[in-house]
Amino acid sequence: MENNKDHLETLNEIKGLMQRSSRFSSLSGMSGIAAGIAAILGAVIISIYFHTGFFERIPG
Repeated sequence: MENNKDHLETLNEIKGLMQRSSRFSSLSGMSGIAAGIAAILGAVIISIYFHTGFFERIPG
């Protein structure tokens, strides 16, 4: 009987870990797109601020 309790306790622990991990990775697609746009804008702003000349090399 003790062995069954151990198994049940282990399964409950695994279930809790799975629930926590699924809550963490439940970002929507739109939030991923928004994070990407924010990263690109941040890179552009930093490039302009530090005068890297990146935009001068782009033929226009």
